[in-house]
Amino acid sequence: MTSEKHILNVQSFNQENSSDVKVIAVSKKVEALRVKEFAQEFGHIHFGENYLSEFKPKYEVLKNLGLTWHYLGQIQTKKLNQIVSHFDFIHSVSEEKHFLKINQLCDELKKSPGVFLQIKFGDEELKTGANPEEALQMIPFLMELDHLNFAGLMCILPLGLNKVQSEACFQKMQQLKFQFLKSFSKCELSMGMTADYGLAMSAGANWVRLGRALFGERD
Repeated sequence: MTSEKHILNVQSFNQENSSDVKVIAVSKKVEALRVKEFAQEFGHIHFGENYLSEFKPKYEVLKNLGLTWHYLGQIQTKKLNQIVSHFDFIHSVSEEKHFLKINQLCDELKKSPGVFLQIKFGDEELKTGANPEEALQMIPFLMELDHLNFAGLMCILPLGLNKVQSEACFQKMQQLKFQFLKSFSKCELSMGMTADYGLAMSAGANWVRLGRALFGERD
């Protein structure tokens, strides 16, 4: 059941924080029926997926529910057509070639998903992203993309950080946001997951991405 005591009550959370921060329910490896029950029980509309192969059949079952879909997985150029076609937000873009392709597809498909630039802290090889200095250098490039709906900045923190280190990363994201707002009319922050969303909210997160806190452990 989605309403067990160990699961965050997302309905209460949304009511208490509706003007400040929104929850993306990360529904990867969650069956379509359970997503539907969760959406209907809590009136929740924001769901995040990582894998197109899993998302597409799930989408066919859920497409008439009026849900807002967030793509959270790694970007591959060959899959961008499907991502731009089906998702309302794309949180994990960091390479210029992918921004260029998304800009082109937005024009061709007449779509305008909100696109986040992924920021990387640390040197974990499996995580993608631009470091803060690279992100600032990308501002002129991003401003030239006429069809890109720039939404803001996203980060996933390195593993093993303590509270002070995590807070420093989230505060750096807030500083980057202020720099981007000198050039863009909007720059939201997508940051914070089950283990650290409280810290992220304190640092100004607009979106938190919660999986285990809502659905429990998954394989």
